Amino acid sequence: MKTLFVFLSTLFILTITIGTSAGPLSDRSSANEKSVNLQDRSVIISMSQQNLSSKILSDLNAKIKSLPAFEMQIVMNVQGEVLEATIQSQQDAFRLINNHYSIYCDGTTKWFYNIDNNDITIMNHDPEQSDLTENPTAFLHTISQNYTFEKEAKTVSITSNDVSTPKELAGKQMWVIELKPNNDRLAYKSIVLGIDKVDLVPVMMQYFSKDGSSHTAYIRNFSERSAWSPDYFVFPKDKLQGNYVTDLR
Repeated sequence: MKTLFVFLSTLFILTITIGTSAGPLSDRSSANEKSVNLQDRSVIISMSQQNLSSKILSDLNAKIKSLPAFEMQIVMNVQGEVLEATIQSQQDAFRLINNHYSIYCDGTTKWFYNIDNNDITIMNHDPEQSDLTENPTAFLHTISQNYTFEKEAKTVSITSNDVSTPKELAGKQMWVIELKPNNDRLAYKSIVLGIDKVDLVPVMMQYFSKDGSSHTAYIRNFSERSAWSPDYFVFPKDKLQGNYVTDLR
């Protein structure tokens, strides 16, 4: 159960971080820097450390905002156990699915389904709520207020040392940006986000807890999806039968 909790907590934070990158960033670049190509290393050297990170996140922001919906396939190694999940997101609605736990949110209501315990918890979804367990997309437009990223973005190759590293990602070049939350009350002290240098999509996230532990989640696949019907994010009524339901609305 502890392993599953760590996995789900990290996925929540991953969802927040990706969503956060889709929000507006405070513009710290000059007019010339806005139009630069990130592959041009001569330009990178001339940019400040903070402006480079801001530029990368702004480009990621623009790409995600242009998608009608997207899907991420996640894999993570927690205490020797490799766990996988799928996250599907569309505006304020999302679904998180794995073999043990599912979350449905249609933008108004959330359903938490503990498959192993046959337990379903239903609650209202508050778009203004910023707690990560209540609203993983709450930070969509607040990265410049909630995080600092003062260190220079680095170029790193993904290695296959970790058993959970997807083979299709091994050897890929990625931008690595460290995000530090401004809120000292959060359970984590920093998040390191890896962004594919070619496709400009997230491929890795490292979560560093205040207790000294760290966990790495890899995004095996990030793909654009056509918009789903709103009903797609509503928990199926037929699955309510045979489960213990707690309705907190």
